[in-house]
Amino acid sequence: MKKRKLRPFVLPTIYMLTISVFFISILFIGSKVKKEDLLDYHFVTSVFTKNISPVINVENETISKPFDKENVTISKYFYNKDADDTSKESSIIYYENTYMQNTGVLYSSDEEFDVLASLSGTVTNIKDDEILGKVVYIEYNTKTTLVYYSLESTNLKIGDEVEQGSVIGKSGTNKLENEKKYSLLMEVYINGNLVNPLDFFEMNVEELDN
Repeated sequence: MKKRKLRPFVLPTIYMLTISVFFISILFIGSKVKKEDLLDYHFVTSVFTKNISPVINVENETISKPFDKENVTISKYFYNKDADDTSKESSIIYYENTYMQNTGVLYSSDEEFDVLASLSGTVTNIKDDEILGKVVYIEYNTKTTLVYYSLESTNLKIGDEVEQGSVIGKSGTNKLENEKKYSLLMEVYINGNLVNPLDFFEMNVEELDN
């Protein structure tokens, strides 16, 4: 019986087909793996980014003045021992033959005006002073307290929460040297130290919280 021989071109053709199938299989598997990897990656990133809120840049809140009337002026400035003689002179209070260094800023007006909270906080004390009139203490945090003197009246009580810009009371009178009828003396304490209120108004809330 005659043995059949494969023609010379048959074997190379088989080899080529086998190799082609092999490479096509690899490409198919590889593309499937990459697709699954991408799906997994998308899932993982979505888990971590799903609950992340965008960062919003908020302008720092500044501290407001304790009034909003244009006719309120400064009668006496905060005493600074390092200031020039003219500035020191404008921060000395004369009362009953005694010269005193002003520990805050004394505002005055010919007309009664609302006294406003320069910062939000809690009322920690209210008292009547024979020389300075009604006094209200408002604590912003454990290290910052604002004191408002010379109020004619207030509806606040100890423990009340006060929002920035809300009315604390009405301007009143005191027995200090004054240019005009209605007054407000404001003091600022930070870490137990007196601070010039005019410098305080230039600060932002973030500085007080640090």
